[in-house]
Amino acid sequence: MLIALAQVNLHIGNFTYNLSKHLEAIQKASLAGAGLVVFPELSVCGYPPQDLLEYDAFTAACEQSVKQIAAACKGITAIVGAPVRNPSQKGKRLYNAALVLREGEIVQTIYKQLLPNYDVFDESRYFESGNSTSCIQVNGKKIALSICEDLWDKELENDGTKETGRSLYAQAPMDQLMAEKPELAVNISSSPFHTQQAAARRNMLLRNARQFHLPFLYVNQTGAHTDLLFDGNSMVADANGHIV
Repeated sequence: MLIALAQVNLHIGNFTYNLSKHLEAIQKASLAGAGLVVFPELSVCGYPPQDLLEYDAFTAACEQSVKQIAAACKGITAIVGAPVRNPSQKGKRLYNAALVLREGEIVQTIYKQLLPNYDVFDESRYFESGNSTSCIQVNGKKIALSICEDLWDKELENDGTKETGRSLYAQAPMDQLMAEKPELAVNISSSPFHTQQAAARRNMLLRNARQFHLPFLYVNQTGAHTDLLFDGNSMVADANGHIV
């Protein structure tokens, strides 16, 4: 299966623009013969939406965009990022989710479990944490799908090259996914730039590939939002932990 990584430049709350970027990427991937196209974290609305998430009209606009993107997924599957409503009366109103779209439908929804609440991140202010996950199925392939921080469950040294072995969270989403014996892994991210981040991301991805003996596909957004820069640097690692 040919997989396209859509490293797109997104605008927070500009739904018309973001929708056009999704539709363009889906069309390009389809023409190239891809069976799957993967977008970054919260790609539908842009990252970080912050207090816009408090407005019901913003959530409704996300839902409408998802419907339009799903309608364009004819003969191809797309993974997009979007906030989705929490059906429970308990916890935060929204989840940070990855949606699997195919033939006009949302066929599977994965909730982000590890919500960063440090530095520029304040996701636990807005989102409920997912408490379980499962692999997705695309064209007969079992895929371990995770969202950004869900791969960053181990503490690394400041230079980003060595893990200390300490678990930063009580949950380890990849451990849950590995119980289902996936064939490859996909991580969708919106990871901002700083001078050491590119090396830290690379080492994190290679560590996971080696640990779980899986090919890893990583897609990150690009562009700028006021004080945050997103540098892309999407990449693919083989099961031996080498960038391909």
